[in-house]
Amino acid sequence: LAQALQLLLDVRPPRLAASPMAVVEGAAALGGGGTRLRAISLRRCTERWQACQAHMERNLPPGLDFAMAEGCDGSQHRNLLTVDVEPEGGVSEVAVQAAEAAMGCRIYRGWPVCETEDVLRILAAGGEEDVAELSEVKAWERYRAWFSDWPRERAMAYIDFHCRHVTLGEIGAALSHWHLIQEACLDGVDWMVVFEDDARPFPEALPRLQEEIALLARHGFDWDLIYIRASVYSKAPEAPLDEVPGSSLFWARHRKVTDAYCLSRRGLARIAASGFSDSLIAFDEFLPALHSEHPRRDVMRLPCVERARGGDEGGFVGLSFGAAVLSEVARVGSETNLSPCVLGDHGAELC
Repeated sequence: LAQALQLLLDVRPPRLAASPMAVVEGAAALGGGGTRLRAISLRRCTERWQACQAHMERNLPPGLDFAMAEGCDGSQHRNLLTVDVEPEGGVSEVAVQAAEAAMGCRIYRGWPVCETEDVLRILAAGGEEDVAELSEVKAWERYRAWFSDWPRERAMAYIDFHCRHVTLGEIGAALSHWHLIQEACLDGVDWMVVFEDDARPFPEALPRLQEEIALLARHGFDWDLIYIRASVYSKAPEAPLDEVPGSSLFWARHRKVTDAYCLSRRGLARIAASGFSDSLIAFDEFLPALHSEHPRRDVMRLPCVERARGGDEGGFVGLSFGAAVLSEVARVGSETNLSPCVLGDHGAELC
């Protein structure tokens, strides 16, 4: 078994050598500057890559530093999940560690919540009291109550599917964003826009973003993140950014299904220094936890989330365009949701 694992791990990509703090210090020393736009896609998904690239070249303003970025393809490592299989058919810890070594990360083991014992575990991890005294029904009720700020239909679907697993696709997608952020921070980029390959920004999206960033700069308003397109999951409305006269931006609440966003130099540095790859979760879970309250209280206690939020340094500032529609999504399907599970399962309907 050890020899088989070593043969498989010999093909892994090299990890970035810089520590998180070295990333930030290196960016400060290099100076750099300028802006960057990247769209993440997988080389093997030729049609998706080409369709995204063609749309961006038609609709983005000329003269911007735009390029397609090859994502980390988690499916390349699916063979590692079968190296050492548990008797009941699940992925073994040995196989999970092999996948982690191959992809250069450590997955947050606490994410999947499938059984009552998982509920009790994360309630305790989230700081709940008297967990051991809860009945099975009461434990699930308390867990679901964490999502009371979301519309019920969204919360139930999320609990029953997304909270049950970590897939190879989610790991690869998270690392794709992580690597782009590290690279931009090292290069001293002033701000970077990241698109998923199903994002289809309208021609006015980038000019509006540039206008808002210039306005924030004129007023000396520090920010970390601006959502270009993401779905609001909170019941409460987003408040307008009254602190900056003339701005059309809002204080972002919890958003998901993020396929277009912008990070400032400070936002890039904070994420790069967070140690995200040492307690990896889906990037769509990590990003909103930095500026809003994630309903999963155990996520809020992850070291990478606490570091990136900034603490006494003023907090991680997330903004949005509110209800304004600056981009749409191409219906090309998901490469992440139904990829092989590394932890947990896809739920009863898919078992």
